[in-house]
Amino acid sequence: MTYTQSYTISGYIKDADSGETLIGANVYNQVDPAQGTVSNAYGFFSLSVPTGDLNLVGSYLGYADIIIPLQLDSNQSIEIE
Repeated sequence: MTYTQSYTISGYIKDADSGETLIGANVYNQVDPAQGTVSNAYGFFSLSVPTGDLNLVGSYLGYADIIIPLQLDSNQSIEIE
């Protein structure tokens, strides 16, 4: 049995200009979009993914996607704008 360690990426996704949280925004691993989640009513998201390098994508209807390269070797808290 192979066990792959995973870590959690959590945080908020917001409009960069107004600071307003984005409800229902998609946040996912670019290489494996099945590893994704949707922000809640407060713009908060939490996603567990395997350790290593990944590109985290934040997308919301009407906004350009943002891609954030991460080296995941611990739990991380980030803010996406």
